[in-house]
Amino acid sequence: MHGSSGPHTSSLDRLAVADLDRSSSTNFAFVPTPSQRRVMAREIGALALPRLRLNGRIIPHQETDWLLRAHLIATANQRCVVSLNSVKTRLSVDVERRFIADRSVALPTGNCPMLDDDTIEPLEREIDLGAIAREVLVLELPLYPRAGGASPPPTPQAAHIDNPSPFAPLAQLRCNLPLDKPTS
Repeated sequence: MHGSSGPHTSSLDRLAVADLDRSSSTNFAFVPTPSQRRVMAREIGALALPRLRLNGRIIPHQETDWLLRAHLIATANQRCVVSLNSVKTRLSVDVERRFIADRSVALPTGNCPMLDDDTIEPLEREIDLGAIAREVLVLELPLYPRAGGASPPPTPQAAHIDNPSPFAPLAQLRCNLPLDKPTS
């Protein structure tokens, strides 16, 4: 990877941070094998992932950090929540992550350990492109996929003729009560 001019290229699913060149960006193309896609589909609850590709580059950021800018393209087959048929979803998503060496910034502590910036990740020894792709799929795929034209079964009517309101007899009694006439 070192010694060539211009950006470097990698096709691995994990990038060793120690091997990244701080003087230039590193291009990557994460294209999992069919068996890797089958495993990932199981992990995210999809029927299949016929297509998955994460292309991008890792750019040196500040003195010790790294910036990942990428684009994910995927096709996922999921089960329709209504008809149980297969539903095909296509994704085309821009991805950005900042890998921060300062763990106090990347891993908040306290009662509410949440970051305002969801692109920040702690810098580890490796940047796991497969984990990034999996996270994007989980966040972007529909939770309740529906096949075209599938609609949920009709809901029962609230007040059905055979099952009148329990207050109907009270309403009938009220109608039968004599009206009070003012006395003078």
